[in-house]
Amino acid sequence: MIRLQTFGPPEASQGPEATTTASEQRQSEKGHRNWFAITLVVIIIIIAMGLAVAFESRSRPSQSTTSLTMISTSYNVSPNSVLSSAVQQNKSGYVLESSGRDWRVLDSSDGSFANMTVRVFSSTNASQAHYGAFVASVKGLPGYTDASSELNSFQQYGRCYAYEEGVENFTVVNGICSKGNVILKIHLASTVSLQQLEADMVTLMRSLYDSVD
Repeated sequence: MIRLQTFGPPEASQGPEATTTASEQRQSEKGHRNWFAITLVVIIIIIAMGLAVAFESRSRPSQSTTSLTMISTSYNVSPNSVLSSAVQQNKSGYVLESSGRDWRVLDSSDGSFANMTVRVFSSTNASQAHYGAFVASVKGLPGYTDASSELNSFQQYGRCYAYEEGVENFTVVNGICSKGNVILKIHLASTVSLQQLEADMVTLMRSLYDSVD
C-alpha cells in the first residue's frame, strides 16, 4: 500500500531572497533620506542667494546718483567756515541776506534767492547714510523731475542728486552733494528761466565744493 505524504503550507523563506529584499528596503529608505537632505540644502542655498540679491539691489544706489570714485577723506571743517568762504568766492551774483550756524540765504538783483546748507559728519559712512536717507525722501516727489545730470561734474568727488520743478512763471531747483564727510545742499527759487537757475545751482555748488578742503 502506498502511503501519501502530506505537505503542510510552505514556511516563510529566510534565504538569500528575503535578505536581499530587506537590504533593498534599507537602501531605499537611506536614498529617501539623502534625497530629502539634498533638497533641503538646495532650498537653503536658493533662499540665501535670493536674500543676497535682494539686499544688494536694495543697497545699491541708482546709477544717476552714483559716482565711480568716492572720497573717503574726513575734512576737519565747520559748516560756518565752509559757508563763509563759499559766499565770498561765489561768482553767481548772489549776495548774503541772512545767515545761521549751518546755513546762508542769498538773493540776487533779478529776484532769485538761494539757501545753502552744510552738514559735517564724523565719518564718510555717516554722511553717506544721511545722503541716502535724504534722497530717498525726496525722490519721486509729485511735480519734480530728476536734474542730477546738472551736477555730473561733481560726481568725481562723491554723490549728487538734483530735482526741479517749474510752475507757471516760478521755478524751484534743489541739489545735494557729498564730499567725504561733508554734505552740501542748495535750494533756489526764482521767476527766471529754468536753465538760468540750473546754472546758478552749479555755480553755487562749485563755491561750496572749493570751500571744503
